[in-house]
Amino acid sequence: MRAAKSNPIAFAAWWAYYTAEWIKPGGAKSITEMPDPLDLLPFILVPNSSARFFDATIRINNLGFRGPDIRRDKGDYFRIVALGESPTFGPSLFAHDRPWPEVLNALLNDRLSCLKPVEVINAGTEMYNLTNNLERLRRDIIPLRPDVVISYHGANDTRGLFGPEPFSSAIPEDRSAAPSALLRETIRRVKRVFLMLSQNNEIIPIYTHDQVFKSGNAEAYRKLITIAQENNFRLILSTSSFAVTGSSPREAKDFYALAFPEIDESLVRHQAYNDLVRVMASDNAILLVDTSELNGLWDDDFYLDLVHFTQAGNNRMAEIMFSRLASILREDPIMRCSERNSATLK
Repeated sequence: MRAAKSNPIAFAAWWAYYTAEWIKPGGAKSITEMPDPLDLLPFILVPNSSARFFDATIRINNLGFRGPDIRRDKGDYFRIVALGESPTFGPSLFAHDRPWPEVLNALLNDRLSCLKPVEVINAGTEMYNLTNNLERLRRDIIPLRPDVVISYHGANDTRGLFGPEPFSSAIPEDRSAAPSALLRETIRRVKRVFLMLSQNNEIIPIYTHDQVFKSGNAEAYRKLITIAQENNFRLILSTSSFAVTGSSPREAKDFYALAFPEIDESLVRHQAYNDLVRVMASDNAILLVDTSELNGLWDDDFYLDLVHFTQAGNNRMAEIMFSRLASILREDPIMRCSERNSATLK
């Protein structure tokens, strides 16, 4: 990515080539994906399929998840499912590349000694949003009896579900009028981004509290929380990260705009989406993983593009998830995990 920054036009051409390689006839997408026989999902992954993508092998296992084969009956395993979109599925380019759920699986088993073995299943699916993944959760994941489900969404959910209306006076000016401290902070941040974008003479949709919390996104999270309660698994919500944010330098945003032309609107939607996730976690006493330390690292080699990770990014993401999960597993009376002496993954 650092090399690409010296030639933005070449980056845009490379990104178009990268996308074309995925979707071309006989390419990885056509081999690993097929129409959903129930016609409820955009497609489903083909069990026991395998395809080359650049120098990497994309393998879909016996149960239709990316990665090695797993047993339907979890036996004595503590089963963690990473539910997400293409940044979770992992757009691998090189033979040694591993998506962050696979790296997380290695970290948990290498660094922790537990009463039960830990298994992380990669349930990321490109192009899916949370609503799609609710169907996949009911159909494919609940039968596997997960102990923990991590929700990492945002790249696909932010494409228009908040509605078209711009920022309005419906948001209270007086901080005392806001219903909670967290909401006041959300409003303050949204207004700050609005002012910054206005100074650049750009008209960007800014979303009100009602638009965000009455959106299809919010309803999907409420359904996810209900499913977790009804099926007795622990839900972890995570914010998502982009290579740039609303406060990134204009030249950085313009660089990614060559491949993502609606970059400014996407960044505002992304911020609103992450604020939604934070409030949903806080209001429902759900553990939140905040990936903000990865957000906006446009000048580091953590991203292939605006949303997809390099291997360094996958490693960092796995470290963030590990730090939260390790505390849970240490305190879990069934697991009673303790630290092994293990070097930090590089």
